[in-house]
Amino acid sequence: MLAEARSKVKEGGNINFLEMDAPDLRFEDAAFDVVIANLILSVVLDAERCMQEIVRVIGSGGKIVIFDKFAPDGHMSPVIKVLRPLISVLGTDIGRDFNLLILPRKGQLTINEDQPLLMRGMYRKIVLRKT
Repeated sequence: MLAEARSKVKEGGNINFLEMDAPDLRFEDAAFDVVIANLILSVVLDAERCMQEIVRVIGSGGKIVIFDKFAPDGHMSPVIKVLRPLISVLGTDIGRDFNLLILPRKGQLTINEDQPLLMRGMYRKIVLRKT
């Protein structure tokens, strides 16, 4: 993925590419004003740890933009319950409950936007602000 990303940068672009694991970021606390988590929380093995790291590296007043798959309203339909183990073999979880990731951080984060986008709300855009 890094090689593909590098190939898309125009010559002279001032971008550094770093390889690391989302649940174990090698950045200082409060190092960023914005974090974009695009289709990450549904593919990492430990979404809780990944979310903890996102919150750790965002500064006070910073914005977190998440686009990912979550169980709509925290509930899985019978079809999703059956498909979830099969689809997880492909490396993604279609039944994660975003509420379980945000509840432990209610004092740290404010939800500014939570918008269903695709597949009857399975894909969502969520914008958070760190207080």
